[in-house]
Amino acid sequence: MCQVAHRPANIGCGAKTLRWASARQCPRAPDNRRVLARQADGRYVVRSRYVRGLTTGVLVVFFLLDAGGVIDATNTAALVFATVLEIALAALVVRAWRSATMIVSETEVVVRSLLTTRSWPRDKVRAFIASTRRVGMGGWRRGVLGIVFVDGSTRWLTEINSRPPREGAPTWIDEAVSALNEPQGR
Repeated sequence: MCQVAHRPANIGCGAKTLRWASARQCPRAPDNRRVLARQADGRYVVRSRYVRGLTTGVLVVFFLLDAGGVIDATNTAALVFATVLEIALAALVVRAWRSATMIVSETEVVVRSLLTTRSWPRDKVRAFIASTRRVGMGGWRRGVLGIVFVDGSTRWLTEINSRPPREGAPTWIDEAVSALNEPQGR
């Protein structure tokens, strides 16, 4: 339940009386604990759960479709090919689930993407920034997390993205940047 202003036949801001409304009537507050979490050891973990979920889901579908090739293989070459493909897809499913993740500790910054894992010493990182950029082959406008290095270069982490902000409201990426740039996060 959330507390909203009450107007006759309308829920909105600006009225003097408040009442409790059902979840369908309330704007959903984002749950950022799943995308930005501070661990007990002081590390921050930033995850783009939609990118992880979509990529993992697509690869699981391919994995299941290829499983039919293993079952229906009639000769040795087809069985070997289907088995090797299943092993590669299984490895990609695990990588996809672990991708779109950034781990920031006092000593290093680790970024996991689908195919690579990169790490930089924390003293080489000046700050974290967020910007709306074009992402992917379709050129979708997304809020993207970036790392600004001491030498002035910026690395944009296109896998860690969110929808662009609406009417100046901060996105979870903006909140992550604020938390990561705080002095106690270093």
